[in-house]
Amino acid sequence: MRYKINYLLAKKQLREISPDNEEIEKIDVSMAEKIYKIGKSCLKNDDNTTYELLNKLYSENEFCPHMVSEWPIFIDFRKTELYEKFKLEHKIDFDETVFENTITERNN
Repeated sequence: MRYKINYLLAKKQLREISPDNEEIEKIDVSMAEKIYKIGKSCLKNDDNTTYELLNKLYSENEFCPHMVSEWPIFIDFRKTELYEKFKLEHKIDFDETVFENTITERNN
């Protein structure tokens, strides 16, 4: 399933398919891990569902700020107001991540 989601994400980013594409719709995440459910919602540009799932996974410590701010699956979500809202709600975590990344970049 990870391969399929990443493959469709690449096609979507290359504008070969749209978020309402039949291939995306056919992905069955009903019994899948939550990470695949959020992947499908990102592919569909279902920002409300992405936001809700992300908050749930974040509160369960299954996601960290780096994942949300760097993973390709969130490319389109990061362009939304809901992403900005999410960052504000978790400002302390995102500020710490920025600080850590700054130190890492200086050492490279």
